[in-house]
Amino acid sequence: MARRFEGEYVNPLLSSGIRRDGYTQDELKANVNWQFSAVTQVQVLAGYVRRNYEVFSNRDSSGPNGRVTVRWAPLNKVKFTVDGWRNFAAVESAIVSNSLNTGGSVAATWSISSKLQANASLRRERREFEELRTAVNDRDLTDRTRGATLGLTYAPTLSSQLSLSGFRDNRDGNSVLRTSSYRAKGLSFNASVQF
Repeated sequence: MARRFEGEYVNPLLSSGIRRDGYTQDELKANVNWQFSAVTQVQVLAGYVRRNYEVFSNRDSSGPNGRVTVRWAPLNKVKFTVDGWRNFAAVESAIVSNSLNTGGSVAATWSISSKLQANASLRRERREFEELRTAVNDRDLTDRTRGATLGLTYAPTLSSQLSLSGFRDNRDGNSVLRTSSYRAKGLSFNASVQF
């Protein structure tokens, strides 16, 4: 899989005297789907990303991207999904050029009956930011996010669904990067009809 993005900023960095600033981003990835057994599937999407700016080349960055997903259905009514990732991501900042995001998630789905399904998931991610070559900073440039969800889905008919889910998220932010710490929890209800 190969992709190229071309970006142009609507409001470039006028304070620098530069009236034009944009970037190109190239990605090259391989996507592998492996039917390991009747109850286990493995998917790997991995590759390399490079972003180059028209101006201020000290913001140029590149790195590996990769995600592994394992789906395991040992029983007809219970299914598990495990994800792990190590992704490079460009960051728009005057201090850092990119982040290396590593994390994982675990999700489970239980078909309680033909009309009722329960699901739960846990997720953790750590972002490690890389300083620009012109920046000077000795502090830790990382943040961490954790999340959990729990939900029920009821399908009274083949074409309708009612869903209720609760979530809890929190992030240990970084004051230097202004990625604020937060704690959030909530409840959502969704109804859908297909026709």
